[in-house]
Amino acid sequence: MKMASAVTEEDNRKVQTAVLGGSQGHQPVFLPFEKEDAQRLRQLRGGTTRSAAVSSSAAAARC
Repeated sequence: MKMASAVTEEDNRKVQTAVLGGSQGHQPVFLPFEKEDAQRLRQLRGGTTRSAAVSSSAAAARC
């Protein structure tokens, strides 16, 4: 029985990180992992999930 050889592929996935200050910002945004903390954040921010500082070019890059 012949074993299949493992194919090594480069992982070219990209990770998008939210930052303060728009597309030129360098301070990452950390969101809560726990459900209760996320609900508290939504209450404090009025249910908004995006900052007005996000530029339209950053929004377009997500598409």
